[in-house]
Amino acid sequence: MARAKFDPPDQPDRHPAAPDWIRRAGPSRSAEEAAFYAGASLAVLASPARDVHPIGELWRERLAIECAANVVGLIGRRETVADLRDAWLLRSPGADPGPAGRVFGVWRGLGQAKLSAPFTCVEELAELETGLSRRELQEMIDLAMKRPDQNASPVAAATEVAVRTLQRFPLGLLPAAWLADLVLAEELRWKAPIPLLASRMTRRMVKEMSAGSPESVRLLANDAYREAAVRAVDLNGELCRKARSLIEISPNLRSKGADRVVRRLLSEDALSARSTAPLNERSARRLFERLSDLGAIRELTGRPTFRLYGL
Repeated sequence: MARAKFDPPDQPDRHPAAPDWIRRAGPSRSAEEAAFYAGASLAVLASPARDVHPIGELWRERLAIECAANVVGLIGRRETVADLRDAWLLRSPGADPGPAGRVFGVWRGLGQAKLSAPFTCVEELAELETGLSRRELQEMIDLAMKRPDQNASPVAAATEVAVRTLQRFPLGLLPAAWLADLVLAEELRWKAPIPLLASRMTRRMVKEMSAGSPESVRLLANDAYREAAVRAVDLNGELCRKARSLIEISPNLRSKGADRVVRRLLSEDALSARSTAPLNERSARRLFERLSDLGAIRELTGRPTFRLYGL
């Protein structure tokens, strides 16, 4: 059998890891200390945030599903990361993924947003079913666009957006966190937003943002961004290592169409054997099993059927 012609993708760049002194930092004792550590963490995050390799799409999608899983817990639902992945990927084409799946869809969309047209997101936010009307959501977005303090740090600007929107719209927890990350990315001139804040939000933090002291809010928000940024840097490093392994193996794959599947594995959170055209389901399953045996990808569900694969 003739080997399929395969032009492997470029290897992703290696980005600096977060230094140990940031990792060792516990809860901050003051807002100033929290701001210092948050700024240092975001400085490390800037390198992968500005990278244009396709792995960045997968990275943002993985962060999005973590944000969504935490948010659905804050609003009293029980869906896990695995549940959200199933709701999104195993639905029929065009079918409604359900309330929790829509939360994931909106955070997934955040990582795909184009900063050349910021804040054009009423329709995306409307899918969250927060109880807010489209008029109120548009008012929230208009409020987010106004920056009273033009000299504020990026984290301070993002936090101010979340605080002002929550105090004006108590039902606006989900859009407030979404808009905060959008503002942060715009302030830092990143190529696309990175889902961060919602993954580290707690009920205490939401309560403080709604009615707490400014000092407490700044401390909690900066600590949340520090933790989220370190997690994002670590995840990027992990995914880039796995991507390099997959790219090294890929020229040896014989299946016709395997190159397209590899490129999708490098840019999407998960794939099923049923969604890998031009390969048929049987061929895709064999390809995924081989890549799993080689350690290049992993099966994400632990199930014998309806399996999903990804880096």
